[in-house]
Amino acid sequence: MPSRPRIPLSLLILVVSPTFASASGGPNNDVLDSSGSGEGASFYLEPMDAAHFAFCVVFAVVTFLQSLRALNNLRRRIIKFPPSISSLDFSTGFAFPIFLLASTISLTISYILHGIYWGVTNNVNDSIPRKFSSGYFGAWNATGFLADISLLLSILALLSHREKILLDTPRTTRSVKRAADMILLVVLLGLSMGTVSLEVAGLAEGIRHNLYLTYLSFFLFGVLDVAVHSIILFAQSRDSFIEDHSITLCTAFVISPLFFIYAVFPILVEGLLKPDIDPDAYQDEPVWQLAGLALGCITEVIVIQTCLGFGVPRMEIASEETGLDPEPDKAA
Repeated sequence: MPSRPRIPLSLLILVVSPTFASASGGPNNDVLDSSGSGEGASFYLEPMDAAHFAFCVVFAVVTFLQSLRALNNLRRRIIKFPPSISSLDFSTGFAFPIFLLASTISLTISYILHGIYWGVTNNVNDSIPRKFSSGYFGAWNATGFLADISLLLSILALLSHREKILLDTPRTTRSVKRAADMILLVVLLGLSMGTVSLEVAGLAEGIRHNLYLTYLSFFLFGVLDVAVHSIILFAQSRDSFIEDHSITLCTAFVISPLFFIYAVFPILVEGLLKPDIDPDAYQDEPVWQLAGLALGCITEVIVIQTCLGFGVPRMEIASEETGLDPEPDKAA
């Protein structure tokens, strides 16, 4: 069976993006015209809103494709295809692929909910105000929080497992680090779900905002932990007899900088958008929202795409090891 062609994500984005550009055309464009009259569009977004909507749709598609690849990686690890995937060189631990799959699924749902809300509420040709329930916003924010936390935990679990393999770190040291990661998990889940609960209940807006800022601070702390841990591990494991396949190298110098940008930008925006600090920046809130969405989409999709390549031998190597087609029989 010939191997399936792989489409680069950047090419996919370039191909799919023009499909949604028509939403920012003009009020006379027949875009999603459900009335059938042909006299005007029933769905029209202003250019800024159209760009926002397009980012949600395009990256929902991209992240969904990444979730399929994450699921396939997990399947290959379960059936041990190729055999080298279970070797120490490619070992990532059981938690990493599971958390990574959970992150991609949650992120896909978050983008879908985000896109639906933005398209419906900003449709200038809809004369009837559309309202969404607090539960809808709760689901939207909860999936976004879970996507970020799952991605962070997947990388922390990966680094902990690779440290065990590459450096043979004492069990006591690893247990302390694992306990610290679990405490961070509990704190992030508590802060994020507390924020969501208050939003669903419509209570204590000030407290909810403070909880969110505290969550962002702890999330940034976790990202800094990834950066420091990966750089130290890369430096200490260079003489290891185990082949690392650039896992720690990519984590230290590709994932960590992008993840840091992803984590620190919301904190900067929260500070800039306060009217008493910079009134001009507050008036440009839609621009900052679009910038935050674009930056978050791009950085997170690159981080996830990099993680998807960890611990999984290329299909060409798989065919050389087994002497079979690059794809295993599904009945196996």
